[in-house]
Amino acid sequence: MMISYKHPTPDERTLYLEWMREHMAGTIEAVMVFLELTWEGFAGLFETVGEVRTILEDGVRAGFLWIELRERVLHVHGIILDPAARGKGIGTTVFGDLRDEYAGRVDAIELGVRVVNEGAIRFYERIGFQTHQSIEEIGFRVLRRPVS
Repeated sequence: MMISYKHPTPDERTLYLEWMREHMAGTIEAVMVFLELTWEGFAGLFETVGEVRTILEDGVRAGFLWIELRERVLHVHGIILDPAARGKGIGTTVFGDLRDEYAGRVDAIELGVRVVNEGAIRFYERIGFQTHQSIEEIGFRVLRRPVS
């Protein structure tokens, strides 16, 4: 398995936003209120903040990644894999690649995860993430993993 990355096409960016909205169903409203954003405002951030990448497995789109460098922390706004690409080690590879790419430039990688997404939390903890903060009002935990 060879994992690579590319800049997404406009259609892929639209697809990623659709996947994010579907993935966050049931909590998106609370998140938007907490962030004081509309969905359109959030989509605008997606276009202007950080970097969006298409994740490729052997040249085939496997998912998407949205990251933002915040001083000495790399924030992962979102990583979503196509259901057919899950369970193959792609997520582990992506986070290893991020660690290698940002080594020496950041102290930690962080991300938010819905508390109801127990499978994702188990995965993140297995690869070294720990709870940094809980945001109970929107059902999120912020997890961090040292880069060194």
